[in-house]
Amino acid sequence: MQDALMLNAQDYTLLVVEDDWMLRNLMAMDLRHQGYKVHTAECGNQALEVLNKNKIDLIVSDVRMPNGDGLSLLDQIRAKDPQHPGLLFVTGHSEVSDRECCARGALQVLAKPFERQALRDTVNYWVETLAEKRPRATKLPAVIANANLPSRGSLSS
Repeated sequence: MQDALMLNAQDYTLLVVEDDWMLRNLMAMDLRHQGYKVHTAECGNQALEVLNKNKIDLIVSDVRMPNGDGLSLLDQIRAKDPQHPGLLFVTGHSEVSDRECCARGALQVLAKPFERQALRDTVNYWVETLAEKRPRATKLPAVIANANLPSRGSLSS
């Protein structure tokens, strides 16, 4: 059953960035069930390609991934367009603190494992909050479309 939203979820586009294909597909499926349009990417570099081609309202990203981790993705987005959509992190790595992620511009950090309803509620909250605060997102400038992001360590989740 869909949760009630004050906004029409069909009007909002999300990007799920996660290297674990099963978790990526599960999160995307849940958010599509809510009514959102959802794009997916398996790493930060692929996410930049999606962001260059699509208007994205909110990004849900893993922190640790090969081929462009979430923190580097966040830094690239903020450097090129500080008004770009918010980024919500999901992570299973305790060495990355919530404080560090939020200080760099993340909206919130959800620790893995998390309840599926918690993800849906958190996304709904941030979509509504961001919609009240600023105009709809635009595509990233093409200059970062071909940027290669570094991987953070050898851990992936």
